[in-house]
Amino acid sequence: MNLIYGVLRQRQFLDFILQERSKTPIRKLHPFVHQSLAVGLYQIFFLASIPHSAAVNEAVNSCKVKGVPKRLHGFVNGVLRETIRRKEKTIPAAKSNFAKVEAFSNKRAKTRYENMLSKMTNKRLSKVG
Repeated sequence: MNLIYGVLRQRQFLDFILQERSKTPIRKLHPFVHQSLAVGLYQIFFLASIPHSAAVNEAVNSCKVKGVPKRLHGFVNGVLRETIRRKEKTIPAAKSNFAKVEAFSNKRAKTRYENMLSKMTNKRLSKVG
């Protein structure tokens, strides 16, 4: 359960790392490949008890078992192995960039919320008046 909840809690960070490592946009990834990569990245970054090679192997094997096209097995392997090679450089840069992206996303979400609230309040006031 720790793995499932961990991936869900860290989804934005994992997707951010995935965007940095893959030339393919996330929205174009096969859904199972996206999930396998997220689990593999979570194991690499957050679970020290699991060897990196095991995380890569399990992600690739899960794609094989699911029947994902063979060309995507190499893609999953390549993305995760490249992440491992660059992990020490990735962490500080990703945390810095992710903080900026998250702050921007939160600011946009706050602005959307305030706009929606303003519109709802204006509608209610116009119905009263």
